[in-house]
Amino acid sequence: MPNQPGQAKRPAPLFLRGLRPVAYGRAGSVWGRFLFRWRAYLGVSAFVAVFALGCPTQGAWLSGLPLIGLGLGLRLWAMGHIGIAARSAEVGGDAVVQSGPYRLFRHPLYLGNFMLVIGTLLQFRPPVWLGVAVTGGCLVLYGLMARAEEKHLANAVREERRFSWRRAWAERWTWLVTLAVAGMCLLRTRLL
Repeated sequence: MPNQPGQAKRPAPLFLRGLRPVAYGRAGSVWGRFLFRWRAYLGVSAFVAVFALGCPTQGAWLSGLPLIGLGLGLRLWAMGHIGIAARSAEVGGDAVVQSGPYRLFRHPLYLGNFMLVIGTLLQFRPPVWLGVAVTGGCLVLYGLMARAEEKHLANAVREERRFSWRRAWAERWTWLVTLAVAGMCLLRTRLL
């Protein structure tokens, strides 16, 4: 029920606070920013389902390694140019990076993440319906997040940056989590 004239405006639910619609397209922007904020929790939820329902084998574990390696390498290269700004819970940034992998891809971090997801799916061999759901969800998630970022940075300054190991150091958590996932898959194949 909408607020009546003279009534105080109801606060937004806690999970939507800070997501104010802006003039450049409410729906895509709000959903993209919402998904950007909650992307880690969505990824963990998908991984738990894949881990619980997957049937990994040693051959499957090996088949996912090349994509996981490429995904990690692309993420490291991209983080060396964009830095810690990519680890934020909010869509942000004040410049569009146009160096390194950003010369080749619009969203190299998302492409690297997608490679990690596909590599993990190859390793764990979940049911087909779950693999399709995770892949489709990943495409929707990154598509909406990319749209929100592009709208946020539409009028930002274009910037060339040199690779920096200091900025790349922000990527250490991705490496640790990915190694843990690969290790869990390998342990699970040996315990079955």
